[in-house]
Parts: sequence; structure tokens; C-alpha cells
Amino acid sequence: MSDESDLREGPAERRAFQFTEDRMATIIAKAMKQVLTDPEVIETMGSVAINVIQKQAAKRTGNLVLGALKALLTRWVLIGIVLVVLAQLVGGPTALRTLAPVFSKGHP
Repeated sequence: MSDESDLREGPAERRAFQFTEDRMATIIAKAMKQVLTDPEVIETMGSVAINVIQKQAAKRTGNLVLGALKALLTRWVLIGIVLVVLAQLVGGPTALRTLAPVFSKGHP
């Protein structure tokens, strides 16, 4: 006889290891409840959530600041280029008078 015959299980042993879908769902639900009410698990999940929130906030804040800085620098660089071009074409004082409304925006 081979070793396989020793590993064969009878019908009673097979039934003991068969789980119904409802039984499996009950076992999984019980295990999940135990895990989710474990203080260590809750603490770890909280730490992970806080880290993710902080990283997202830092990224969004950084993007907001960089976007504002880029817009501000782009505007002033463009004004500077126009000022230099005008100064070369018509002279410095005339270029400043031409761009005076840009510098005093909102002031009549």
C-alpha cells in the first residue's frame, strides 16, 4: 500500500472541513470585528491616515504657493521685458511713463 491511502479521508472527515458560504461569512465578519476593535490596529490606522492627510495637505499647499509665485514672477518678468524693450526703443523715461498705469494699477 502506498502512502496515499493513509492520506485519504472518509466522508465524515471531509464534511468537517467543508464550510458553507454563510459559515465562512460569519467567520470573516467575526475576525474583521476583532481586528477593527483592536486598539493597536486602530492606532496604526490612525497614524497612517494622519500621515497621508499631512502629505496631501503639504503637496496642495506647496502647489498653491508655487502656482501663485509662478504667476507673480511671470507677470513681473513680462513687465520687465516690455520695459527693457520700450526703454531701448524710446528711451528710459518714456518707457516708464508708458508703463506707469501697470505699476499704479487700481490707483487713478
